[in-house]
Amino acid sequence: MKKLGLLVVVLALFHQFAFAGFPIGKGRFKLIPNYTLYHAEGYWDNNGTYKAYINNGRFTSNYVAIYLGAGISKDLDFIATVPFVVQTQTSEVSNGKINSVGNIGDISLGLSYYISHFNNDNSHLSLSGSLIIPGYQNVDTPYIGFGTFGMEVKVGVAGTTDKYYRNPYYDIEAGFRQYFDVYGPSQVFLNISGGIPVSEQVKLNGSFNTVNSVSTLATFSASNLTANKNFNYIRAAAGVAFVASKNAEIGFNLFKDLAGKNIGKGSGISLFGVIKF
Repeated sequence: MKKLGLLVVVLALFHQFAFAGFPIGKGRFKLIPNYTLYHAEGYWDNNGTYKAYINNGRFTSNYVAIYLGAGISKDLDFIATVPFVVQTQTSEVSNGKINSVGNIGDISLGLSYYISHFNNDNSHLSLSGSLIIPGYQNVDTPYIGFGTFGMEVKVGVAGTTDKYYRNPYYDIEAGFRQYFDVYGPSQVFLNISGGIPVSEQVKLNGSFNTVNSVSTLATFSASNLTANKNFNYIRAAAGVAFVASKNAEIGFNLFKDLAGKNIGKGSGISLFGVIKF
């Protein structure tokens, strides 16, 4: 069975509903529980050619995470993500045998600093840095992730505007991620998301995400895609959020992989809540 890294599947998705580009506020907190289900029945090889799993093979990832943000000052936030991951695969060499692995995933701890506020304080320029800490060891397959420490640095701009219908909002991030293994990988990524309120209680949103991962380990393993550190993908998502109160909302996103190399082609759904206090 071809294996996938849930890490590269959900990191970009989590950005969309974490609203990472907006300041939390001194003495305030933001809590975001999330559940993401990812399903794939095939993959793109190192030439970008799609191949289906044989023997009705499939790969499923269940990702549950808690995001916590805490406002240290007006311009500085502490940010943390703690996930739990269950990866399940159907083995193409075992006539449908199911392999399943569950564990704490890649924990992220960091700081976000807001360099500038503009457009009447409705838009924000930020610089963030995080440490990636694996909460697992890759002993059994399918793997949870890369299984190594890493770091991430990103710059973002986010805001709202009252110049257009119902005050649409946007959140754009670009960054660099480095894993501290002899083979890396090194990654650059871009996340673009935005939305528009259609009423006082309902928001429509969408996102576009892409990652390019590079490693000195250039070999391609069709039997273990998690071991492949040279890959890229493009993903799109759309969803709806329902505002329960000024400090709480819930929602869902549907997402689909559009193109890639050395990575699975799949789709899924994310359910989330946002609580501010």
